[in-house]
Amino acid sequence: MARWWRCDHRFPWKGSAITNREVRLSRGELKALPDEDGFRKVLQTVVQEALEAEMTEAIGAEKGERTTERVGYRSGYYERKLVTRVGALELRVPQDRAGRFSTELFERY
Repeated sequence: MARWWRCDHRFPWKGSAITNREVRLSRGELKALPDEDGFRKVLQTVVQEALEAEMTEAIGAEKGERTTERVGYRSGYYERKLVTRVGALELRVPQDRAGRFSTELFERY
């Protein structure tokens, strides 16, 4: 049985909207938390979800969603390694077609 963690991300630079994401962890992932690599994997999942939420906020629509409020379109990902205290996180950073999206979680290099 999977456990649910709710991550509430508030992006003050994008207005006052709140984006809610639910991160599912399997029983195996929960058991691996005390393991040295377990927390890094969970952190990687949470940061990846935060990147997706930030992109959704920036373009005004979920992945594949059709809305009149949409201000842009997704255009794939680029790979990024983010070094943290718990180890290196392998992330897929979303891109938009116009090339204007830049995450606030870390600087682009």
